[in-house]
Amino acid sequence: MKKLENKVAVIYRDGSVGGAIAKAFARQGARVFLTGRTLTKLDSIANEILFGGGAIEKAQLKALDEQAVEKHMNEVIKQSGKLTFLSTLSVFLKKVFKVFPSRNLRWRVSPFQSLPKHSLIS
Repeated sequence: MKKLENKVAVIYRDGSVGGAIAKAFARQGARVFLTGRTLTKLDSIANEILFGGGAIEKAQLKALDEQAVEKHMNEVIKQSGKLTFLSTLSVFLKKVFKVFPSRNLRWRVSPFQSLPKHSLIS
């Protein structure tokens, strides 16, 4: 059994850092929901994860669009029944907390200590 099996990770970045985080979570068995502005980047990352046997869903959206984020988070929770990890720019976390208050969630600094990332764990 992989360390993150039956866990759900939402990643709001489609660049090299977001891709690396998505791949790391997928390798450990998490179901990954990756979002970003660039469809070609999302497709590339998703194809790598799928080729490696991982589970990934992708959505094109702007992370600073509160309505789009709220809609996406509701879709993720509806599809998966839960949200285990959230990885994004720390500046964006204020908007996420506004949309989804932190009740029943514990704050945790990401395992990627050198990166300005944070995770939420349920």
